[in-house]
This record gives sequence, structure tokens and C-alpha cells, in this order.
Amino acid sequence: MRGGRRCALLAAALATAGVLAGCGESASSPDKVEAQLERQLQGGPQMVECDRSSDQPDRRYTCRVETSSDRFRYVATCPAPGQPCVLRRTAAQPK
Repeated sequence: MRGGRRCALLAAALATAGVLAGCGESASSPDKVEAQLERQLQGGPQMVECDRSSDQPDRRYTCRVETSSDRFRYVATCPAPGQPCVLRRTAAQPK
């Protein structure tokens, strides 16, 4: 009986610590947004670079993507930690 109670208390403590660790954390990081963008682009971009937006630094990013033939600009909006960002292409130009 005591062992079961300890396991339950340990599980509850770990769950609480996990929730508290996410508090105050930004929605994402430029590295995570870059990785998501690379996964979504099928052609295998040569370069992906994302920067935090000055007006919403925890939720919006501007990204530059280069493939072998084109350059693209994206805006990434991240709703919450652990959720994927919404990516919107804003410009494209041939190299």
C-alpha cells in the first residue's frame, strides 16, 4: 500500500513540475520555427533563417528561405508552447 501511494505522489509531483516548467516560456524559438519550416518544405531548402518579430517577440517570426532556384519570405505565428506555428508565405522571388 505504501509503495503505491509513493508512486502516485511521485507521478503527481512530476506532472506538476512539468506544467510549471512551461510557465513563462516563450511560444517557440527561432530554431524550432526553422525546423518546422524545413519539414514543411518538400524541396529541401538550402537555407532557413528566422528572427523574432519586434512587435510580438514571443509569438511572431519573420523567416527567409532559399532553395536552389528561389528565395521566399514567411511569417510564422505561434499560438502556444508545444503547438505548431502557422506559416504564411509573404513573398517569393527567383534568384
